[in-house]
Amino acid sequence: MEVEEKFRLTGIPGLDELIKGFPRGGLIIVSGTPGTGKTVFASSFIYYGAVKYGEPGVFVSLIEDEKRFYTYMKGFGMDFEKLAEKRLFKHIPLLILLEPSLASSIDVIVENIVELNAKRLVIDSYTAMNRLFRSQKEARTFLHSILSKIVSQLECTTILIKEEKMLEKKEFDYVDFIADGVIHLKYGTIEDKFYRELSFIKMRGSEVRSQKTYFTVHGGLKVMTPTKIPRKQVSVRLHYPENPPRGYTTGIPDLDLEIGGYPDKSVVLFEIDPKLTFKDYMMLTVPTIAAYILKNGYCLAVPSGGVTWDVLLDAYMTYGVSEELFRRHYYLIAEPSYKEKEYENIIKIETDESSVKRFLEIEDTFVKKYGKPPSQQFRNR
Repeated sequence: MEVEEKFRLTGIPGLDELIKGFPRGGLIIVSGTPGTGKTVFASSFIYYGAVKYGEPGVFVSLIEDEKRFYTYMKGFGMDFEKLAEKRLFKHIPLLILLEPSLASSIDVIVENIVELNAKRLVIDSYTAMNRLFRSQKEARTFLHSILSKIVSQLECTTILIKEEKMLEKKEFDYVDFIADGVIHLKYGTIEDKFYRELSFIKMRGSEVRSQKTYFTVHGGLKVMTPTKIPRKQVSVRLHYPENPPRGYTTGIPDLDLEIGGYPDKSVVLFEIDPKLTFKDYMMLTVPTIAAYILKNGYCLAVPSGGVTWDVLLDAYMTYGVSEELFRRHYYLIAEPSYKEKEYENIIKIETDESSVKRFLEIEDTFVKKYGKPPSQQFRNR
């Protein structure tokens, strides 16, 4: 299966959402320090190619023998033994190949690719292989043979695994420049939490939708795609709990059971961790006001910094408030310098000594208009 004639889907969960795939018959370098997940990444390229698209693959290894490879990969949910039985996979120990001669080693790889009609090849690793050659000239001859016989003639998309000395890729050599794509893997910690990062150094012919992203190998390799914030969802009418006696529902049934809703004329303080975004804490605050608006109530709000009218509209539509209802019942109180589209629901007032008096006047006007007090939402500090 191909996205276009010149590209082959990798099949790796999440990766094909960021790139078109790998160039058909292209050479891809996967680099990183030991333990960054290079072998699992390259193996996943072969495994998912066989499982999802029926494309056979060959894994040439200087690192592990066949049995250890099978055992290691089963830990990541990939059964290569079963693929080998179906003639969709072949493991070749590289050290044995290099013993007779360079030419015969190339021939064995080519024979196995032709016999299997393989579309995917992994060589693990170029760095270890490079040390076995007598000179750089011999190493480059081997590489050119791979490129001309395997990559170009057989149109077998090839991953060459390359070891790096540093987590950050700061040096580039001959093989990086001639490759069609270079992907760098690294790991690190944030607040004692371990993470794995993937960087696209280059990918010929493919627009990279995110230069850097994260991935996991837990339960199999998966690339994390950036979160897409939905725009203008069609609101769905939700059935919120009834208001408790002398109070208002939180909009969350389980929370109502715990605290009995919010008492009438009460002030509720939310202490919010500064690391949380509006999208995080809206799950607790928005249902309350959404339930109030859907019961013909209204809201006067002083928004947090960076929260715009459109962001609020998206949030409330998610919780069942239509755009029409939101425009009729939600009002923003903002400073004159507030840069936003001119909506009649945005009320601008000066932040001086008279601002509190002005706010109370606005509130009194709306009480007369709606016949009930507003719910009020103030910015977090």
